[in-house]
Amino acid sequence: MGNLDCKLSACLIVRNEHARLAECLTSLQPLVDEIVVYDTGSNDGTIELARSFGARVIEGYWDDDFARARNAALAAARGTWVLSIDADERFTGDPAELRALVAGAGIAQVDGYRLEIQHLTADSSYLSFPLGLFRREGTTWRGQVHERVCATDGSALRLGAATARGLTHVGYVDADEARGKAARNAVLGMRELQQLHEAGCTDPSELARVLLDLGRSLMACDQQQGAIDAFTGVRDLPLRGPEFVQATDFMARLALGANQPDDAAILVQQLRASGVDAEYCNWLEAQVLAQQGNAVAAYQMLAEVSTLVDPAGRIYNQGQVIEMRALAAALAGRTDDAVSDLVEAMAGYGRVAGRGKLLLEWWGDQPLAPLWDQVSEYGTTYLDCIRRELSACEVAAV
Repeated sequence: MGNLDCKLSACLIVRNEHARLAECLTSLQPLVDEIVVYDTGSNDGTIELARSFGARVIEGYWDDDFARARNAALAAARGTWVLSIDADERFTGDPAELRALVAGAGIAQVDGYRLEIQHLTADSSYLSFPLGLFRREGTTWRGQVHERVCATDGSALRLGAATARGLTHVGYVDADEARGKAARNAVLGMRELQQLHEAGCTDPSELARVLLDLGRSLMACDQQQGAIDAFTGVRDLPLRGPEFVQATDFMARLALGANQPDDAAILVQQLRASGVDAEYCNWLEAQVLAQQGNAVAAYQMLAEVSTLVDPAGRIYNQGQVIEMRALAAALAGRTDDAVSDLVEAMAGYGRVAGRGKLLLEWWGDQPLAPLWDQVSEYGTTYLDCIRRELSACEVAAV
């Protein structure tokens, strides 16, 4: 790092990330020519740790504006290209593959590439594809919350057809921590919306972006009515673009969470009419059918869902589909199928925590040896977790 011929800079904004930062910076060392860290007020040794890795550290400040902080890091970068990464993310891919994308970008005449990020949650995972690898010159961050990369002159960035692979997000696995982050973002989102109103903003695309981001934050911190109000605000705007579709999707999920299948059914039909992926719509409609008491139809519909891609392009772990199929099978009286599906979700995809009681209930009084045979068919990755889960359930039942 520190190469005079700097091709690729990694840029981070951090605050009190000592516990997670070292693993992130270690993962970047074979990949980038420099690391730029903008610190917003750490007091836990984060600054000293970053410098020990050779990072250029800017001791900055926090003013509730993510875009401003990221732009401060961007301004300090020297690379022709920038990789935006957070302290709770790691580069786990092939450095040569990613650098080849950068090297060939001039020929391809592109300004940036989407990053494939695997997000690990407590019992599942999903993929997202944000724009996170881009040319330093001519780009800027915009948006106080849920910030995004834009062209400085307002034009559309030319994105490469390829995807930069190899980032893993391991943060906010703890549910309370995730809700706390969402609550913070909701406060910032409400402030940003108020600023737009005070400025007399009438741009429907800008209002839709801020309202959608606000709704997502409110939904994630369990403020459901506030989320519904924000998503309704998006849908009331004179636009039928991506924000409208995503708001409709979130409202369908909220309706299902509130056991309002008839409302959800209307929203799912609107998603279909908007051209949303058919399998994703089937996933939602199967939940509608189950809540309406038609478990057999729900099970049959879920059996046809192989890939789950939501309107924002996130690809979800197949274990979610399989677990939902298990629940539908149980409701339909197909207990053997329910057991087989739940075993696959647990042993094949790691959806273990809290599922042991249900699995044992469905298994009944049968000897456990055949059940362990089913579990073992999926290898040993989650075997110890499942053993602990089932043992805890058996002890609790005594």
